[in-house]
Amino acid sequence: MKLKISNLPYAWIVLGLVFYVYMTTFQSVIFGSRMGGALFVLALAFLGVLSRLYKGLSLKRDGRWFWFALGLFSLFRNQDLLLDTETRWLLPMVGILLLFILEGADSWQDVFIKSVRVFTGIHAFFTVFFYIFKGLYLNHFVKLVPGAGEYLIGKFKEGCMPGITGHYSTNGIYLGIGVVFFASGLIMGRYKSRGQCYLEFAKTMFVLLALVLTSKRAHILFGVAACFVMYYVYNSDRKAKRLIYILGAVLCLIALVAVMMPFVPAIGRMVNRFIHADGGEITNGRIWFWEFALEKFRQSPLGGIGWGGFKHAFYLRIGTYSETSKYVDTHNVYLQLLCEQGLIGVSLFLGGVVSCFVKTWRLLKLARMKRLKEIDMTRQKYLMISLGIQSFFILYCFTGNCLYDCEFFYVYILCCALTYGVRDYLRSCDGVR
Repeated sequence: MKLKISNLPYAWIVLGLVFYVYMTTFQSVIFGSRMGGALFVLALAFLGVLSRLYKGLSLKRDGRWFWFALGLFSLFRNQDLLLDTETRWLLPMVGILLLFILEGADSWQDVFIKSVRVFTGIHAFFTVFFYIFKGLYLNHFVKLVPGAGEYLIGKFKEGCMPGITGHYSTNGIYLGIGVVFFASGLIMGRYKSRGQCYLEFAKTMFVLLALVLTSKRAHILFGVAACFVMYYVYNSDRKAKRLIYILGAVLCLIALVAVMMPFVPAIGRMVNRFIHADGGEITNGRIWFWEFALEKFRQSPLGGIGWGGFKHAFYLRIGTYSETSKYVDTHNVYLQLLCEQGLIGVSLFLGGVVSCFVKTWRLLKLARMKRLKEIDMTRQKYLMISLGIQSFFILYCFTGNCLYDCEFFYVYILCCALTYGVRDYLRSCDGVR
């Protein structure tokens, strides 16, 4: 696969951002430190702002402004700025800024999609490779990951494959995103030959296999669910058949899992994690985080306790504080926003998320029903990927920290930019609003 990089700076900015997203495990090696990685992202954002100013500002009134308002509101009683964990606030803000930097920009979309597929392929390959060659992982690779050796060895022996990341959840994010990216092409089915179709199917199944090897329940469940959402909307012109095909696919997946469980231990572990997680407690003890977040929300329901306040308040409650406390979140974005930003902040967040999701769904549906002929197959591909990742994000927000984990949030924001790019294109067409 060849990556043809445009001379325009937006393609380089996006490629640099994707590189950062997939290299966070090694950012202390590549960039010198975690702060060095943050400075690299800020430099990309600065380049984007300069390019935007050079091109000229023509900001549209749409759902992007919900995100802008959330960014401004996050300055109110911001705990990360007060307690020297400012990168935990700055990195999500760069993501929000990207929505405006990429407005009206072109020639970055294919670079983004191809680079994600390439990095996904790398992570999927090493996840399966180290699952087969366990000795190479346990005796050699773990020594290359700064400060995570003992944790990685423990998770690896439990059967949760971290691949070449510092945490098996990070690997689950990469591979879950990858399943959506590869499955989108499979669903669209635009291939020049049957062999090419089989090859794309094999790639998708390989990434899905790697995802199963992580044993990450949410990533597997939500990633597959996102693929069904893509299939449902893409086949809006086949309303009678799409539900039957989805039901058939679900039954086939269940049957396949049941047949392979006795022969593939990783699949058995995945199923057992759904049934017997943490001694039968499916939240893995996170209910304590959720109850504490709701407690803090009730103390300040309108504006919250301030961005980044949850982790500091939580560690004050349990009486210990360390470096790791800088990276503890509730594993539920909606509850954390209620806690830290109150009803105002969560309303702005939902405004940004829901407006883009509805816009993506509507544009793809109209395109498939031939009511928006201006949206060609290339732009339908953008909308497909955007819809899938947005669906994944909305679901994962119930159990993960994807607003605060740049490995997911930046990919999500770039997918939202795909939708807004299609919308901006339609606005430039005569007679289309």
